Amino acid sequence: MIEYDGTEPALDDKGRPITRWDGRTTKPHPVTGREVPDENARVTVLRYINPRKAEWPEADFIVGNPPFVGTKRMRTVLGDGYVDVVRQVYSYAVEDNADFVMYWWNHAAELVRGGASRRFGFITTNSVTQSFNRRVLTRHLDAECPLKLAWAIPDHPWVDAEDGAAVRVAMTVAVLEPNSKGRLLVVVNEFEQDSKDGSRAVSLVELAGKVNAEPLPVLKTERVVNRLQRTLGATPALRKIWPPDRAEEPRARLNRLPNQAAMREEAVTVP
Repeated sequence: MIEYDGTEPALDDKGRPITRWDGRTTKPHPVTGREVPDENARVTVLRYINPRKAEWPEADFIVGNPPFVGTKRMRTVLGDGYVDVVRQVYSYAVEDNADFVMYWWNHAAELVRGGASRRFGFITTNSVTQSFNRRVLTRHLDAECPLKLAWAIPDHPWVDAEDGAAVRVAMTVAVLEPNSKGRLLVVVNEFEQDSKDGSRAVSLVELAGKVNAEPLPVLKTERVVNRLQRTLGATPALRKIWPPDRAEEPRARLNRLPNQAAMREEAVTVP
């Protein structure tokens, strides 16, 4: 996220190098036996010389899966010096309590809004919908020359490649096309499947209309429809259920819904 001319050790008031826990090494606690940080595993905190925004390679499309590092873990994972500099360089656009992925999202959004790229898509943690992260989206979606969310899934199961942990992710695609209509896909069912990595199959309902950065709870199909009906005064269009061979139960529920009216263009739905 940044470029710099070099690094040097950060020093305290007495001129000694500042160190921190390396963020990885642990040892058994003498009483509980649980793994705790090893205070003897230290790394030097770095000071970055002439830090500035990174220049990304020219590209029509930006696709990425930025590191899943929440704001509370940024210093442990990335180091104090790096976090301080990133927050300083992007302080005009991203608040200090935002997750690391939002710096990526903001940078890509600036490139698309500036005409350097046509669109971008990211896989992020589902915390992108929380208020402290959502402000970054709002800054670009409500700007004078606004981005449009062309496609979004606010909450989707995911298996972490590093440790196999089950996590939840969001997926967003943004464009600068003023007439672009958004597609919001909501997970309505999840299915166990035979897989070594523990991944799950899902059923999705697609809502068509304008997608803004307000939180839409991840709910079962009827509750999604009822919530949107109260907000919009009309029943949103439920255009697709996927995958068709695993969606018998959601489809049966949808058949009991009233006739679908097209979602109004000005309607607010969200990732």
